[in-house]
Amino acid sequence: AIPHAADVDPVGSAGNAAPSLVLTHRDDRGPGAEAQPFRLEPARHGARRGGRAADEGRSAFAKPGGTKLGERIVDPRVTLYSDPSDPLILTSPFDGEGLPLSRQTWVKDGVLNQLAYNRFWASKQGKTPTGGTGGLRMADGPDTLESMIASTTRGVLVTRLWYLRALDARTLMYTGLTRDGTFLIENGKILRSIKNFRFNDSPLFMLNNLEGIGKSVRTAGGDGVAMPPIKVRDFNFSSLSDAV
Repeated sequence: AIPHAADVDPVGSAGNAAPSLVLTHRDDRGPGAEAQPFRLEPARHGARRGGRAADEGRSAFAKPGGTKLGERIVDPRVTLYSDPSDPLILTSPFDGEGLPLSRQTWVKDGVLNQLAYNRFWASKQGKTPTGGTGGLRMADGPDTLESMIASTTRGVLVTRLWYLRALDARTLMYTGLTRDGTFLIENGKILRSIKNFRFNDSPLFMLNNLEGIGKSVRTAGGDGVAMPPIKVRDFNFSSLSDAV
């Protein structure tokens, strides 16, 4: 059932709306330090789930002769799902084609469980249309942001990633910049602010290098995405950025 408005905590949701991340450290004198663990606070690290692109061999979920349905693609602790009735997502119960949306589990325990099909492509493939995604949420983990910071010998806490651009659909490789606060972590404590970075990495790589998962919160943007803080090793910063 769709939750009543009185059951939603607007203060708590708004307070957690700004994403943050901890990423592989590169010294602010220039890139080149060894890879270190990083933590990704609520942000879009959900993978695209288009069935047509996979069926046609154009996505990270395709393989020779078919798709990767039923195969493990990320860490077994990762479950990604859509549910328009989830209190943290609360998206429309219908998609743009008028199809009713229900809970869909795209990745279950690290295994690719479902791909999204609109009415047209489902008809072509003889499948049941799933409709649009109905938001996206990653299942909660047992860790907290504080515990992940405390367990980090050297890393970078990043408040937000933006200016994201796709580089390679077959690997989900993206480039983008950090913004809104980037901080050096040493010996379990936030030491100081540092410059922003450009990165080149894939959510699939990140979600295969997990060291910790926190509790999901709704992300900024109001578009039905709820993600947890995560701690990940070997994130790929490519250069420094003078962006504020």
